[in-house]
Amino acid sequence: MLNSCVFILFYTVAALTARIQNFKEHLQNNPKDKANKRRMLMSIDRRKKMLKFLRRTRYDAYEHVCTQLGIEYTFPPEYYRRATKRWIAKKAFCLQVYQQSKKLKENELSQKKRIPKANPPLYVFPKPTN
Repeated sequence: MLNSCVFILFYTVAALTARIQNFKEHLQNNPKDKANKRRMLMSIDRRKKMLKFLRRTRYDAYEHVCTQLGIEYTFPPEYYRRATKRWIAKKAFCLQVYQQSKKLKENELSQKKRIPKANPPLYVFPKPTN
């Protein structure tokens, strides 16, 4: 049985989900409406925080809320970097440099393997002085 705190969270998350759906429909018809887009993003963040809290404290209640509202949990990415044109160009250049240096090292290793080194003598006798 779910306690009253979980019920409050459930209804708040449900209200936020309904509000988010309304914002989505509105923004499909009015894509330039930045104020409502901001409100939708803020509602998404509030809902995400509440679900995160519920997931930490009462996982069974969290699962119940998600199944009732049709919300799917996705794990956040480990690392996210916005791909700008400059960053993409820099990464491509770094990869080219890495490939070229790798080829040079392979050539050096193959040349070292081809040329056998003469074994130095174990003992060098001193030259006699007259």
